[in-house]
Amino acid sequence: SASRGIPKLRQALADLYMRRFGVALDPEREVITTIGAKEGFSHLMWVLLGPGDAALVPSPSYPIHIFAPLFAGASAREIPMSTDGPETRRPFAAVPRAIVLSFPHNPTTACVDLEFFQQVVDFAREREVIVVHDNAYAELGFDGYRPPSILQADGAKECAVELYSMTKAFSMAGWRVAFLA
Repeated sequence: SASRGIPKLRQALADLYMRRFGVALDPEREVITTIGAKEGFSHLMWVLLGPGDAALVPSPSYPIHIFAPLFAGASAREIPMSTDGPETRRPFAAVPRAIVLSFPHNPTTACVDLEFFQQVVDFAREREVIVVHDNAYAELGFDGYRPPSILQADGAKECAVELYSMTKAFSMAGWRVAFLA
């Protein structure tokens, strides 16, 4: 198969994003399939980070969010999470190279809205930071809440990459199909 993924699958994934989020993706340039979310996330960190770089990651966190930056030789600076979202009042000595997000958040269940993502995108564009949103729980909203995509925020394609896992969305544990947009 093609290393970026089967063309018809990439087209179907772009179609999914248009239906679900109203986000237009070019399946040739903006969608790549991965062998599961962890593999895609880890390889992305190797592309984005190196020794001397830093990534901001939520704490507590899904373990790969902390370890993938470390595997790439970067440091992982943890941001405390609560059920209300990240604790963003703490200043940082240096601007990170990447910011890792995952909403709905595992394990706190914190949820955010599109306005939050817009603030993150604006911050990242101003500071030339890459945002990596692990949207593993994109299809798991309750009580009328529908998790947004960071790519819905204005300017997100300039600074954000989103990971979408088929495992959670389609209840296919072990399927190992995900994609980056």
